[in-house]
Amino acid sequence: MESHEPFSAPAHRMHRVVDPETSKKSASTRGAKNNLMRILEVVRSFGDDGCTQDEVFEALNFGREDETGPQSYSGITGAWAPLERQRFIECTGEERIGKRFGAKQEVRRALSEEERTARLLGDLDVVSRPLSTDDYVKIDAWYMAQQALEKAKVEEAAARDAVIRDVYRSPRPGLYTIALQYGYALTAKICESKTYLSWKQIKPRRP
Repeated sequence: MESHEPFSAPAHRMHRVVDPETSKKSASTRGAKNNLMRILEVVRSFGDDGCTQDEVFEALNFGREDETGPQSYSGITGAWAPLERQRFIECTGEERIGKRFGAKQEVRRALSEEERTARLLGDLDVVSRPLSTDDYVKIDAWYMAQQALEKAKVEEAAARDAVIRDVYRSPRPGLYTIALQYGYALTAKICESKTYLSWKQIKPRRP
């Protein structure tokens, strides 16, 4: 039975013979992407043990004489480079004897989302173990605090500008101090590009 999976149609079946070249090129691009998706799903199915090219070939049953998928062994070979370049898979360093030709073949495995993110960031030590629910709770708490801090910074800047404008009456650049109640003082340092406010208690001078 013919498969109707979205990734199963080869490029030549994704456009009509009478379609313009742009449509044929688009169909070819979609076909190549779908081929990568199929191969990636197969590699993922092998888990951390990984798989060889022959094992992927066998799982996808490439080479059959119908039109449900790529029909050449090179369809898998050509998928390794883009999948590795985009950090979806990696070589484990292990080799196994291939079933088709009896030669040693590299073993590849699919990366988890955390591992892939670490590779893309260029820091292989970012993720050294699977994250637990407690880990994510702590990360979420930090993120919420960081967002609150950013909001507080914006609110503080607006309040500071209001003080400089309305209390100090927008003076020229310089250092200004206003005496407050209960022995406190508010000092404003006004520069060309930024202003600073500091709150401190006034200590009586020694006689």
